[in-house]
Amino acid sequence: TVLVEAMGCEINMGTKNRQPSVIGHPYPKSLEGAAIPEDLLQRGRIPAVLEAIKIVREKVGPDVPIIGGMEGPITVASDLVSVKSFMKWSIKKTDLFEQSLDIATEAAIMYAKAMVEAGADVISVADPVASPDLMSPASFKQFLQARLQKFSSSVDSVTVLHICGNVNPILNDMADCGFEGLSVEEKVGSPKKAKEVIGDRARFVGNISSPFTLLPGPVDKIKAEAKQALEEGVDVLAPGCGIAPMTPLENIKAMVAARDEYYA
Repeated sequence: TVLVEAMGCEINMGTKNRQPSVIGHPYPKSLEGAAIPEDLLQRGRIPAVLEAIKIVREKVGPDVPIIGGMEGPITVASDLVSVKSFMKWSIKKTDLFEQSLDIATEAAIMYAKAMVEAGADVISVADPVASPDLMSPASFKQFLQARLQKFSSSVDSVTVLHICGNVNPILNDMADCGFEGLSVEEKVGSPKKAKEVIGDRARFVGNISSPFTLLPGPVDKIKAEAKQALEEGVDVLAPGCGIAPMTPLENIKAMVAARDEYYA
């Protein structure tokens, strides 16, 4: 929510058990007055994020990659206008729909570039609104893919694209978006089949279930599923989606240990 807060969204900062969320949208009826603020990178929590990246870079040196996480352009656009308006405009007012996407894409590129300049090695983009659960594969191909391609080609770092849900209907188009990594949930099913679709266009990142494996455990199950994922061709072992806030640290460490054991 860092970028959209700086763009004018109202944010509920959440609790220990609940992530921050958008509760107010600046342009739900029209895009009149909609623009990227000239002082975007000085707004809200963006300066704190950039400073944090610089501090971590100084502390860890060049040997540990720093990953800057952010919302993707499609989700940013929907946050600015509300999901309801975003969906409606995608069918009835495509001019407003595309205008919202263009504003969001430019803002996302600015924020990503600032994180890279601060020292981030990888930009990881979460774009859940691009999921087939919300947007049709045809809409992804017609409207969304070009914005994601523009983002990836504009950011001078390794980039990873995460889209939630069962992305099998758009996986081939995701692989053409220009991101070095594609992060997916366990809902895609077999990593082996997904790898066949992606080919050598991107690395496969994932896809250990956050709510059903990492959160509840136990450690033995986590290790078994992690090793199975690697066996089936996962390139970068990772949670399938955001880590649930109450996930025990030992469970996350178990996933890392499984990787080390697999490659030992």
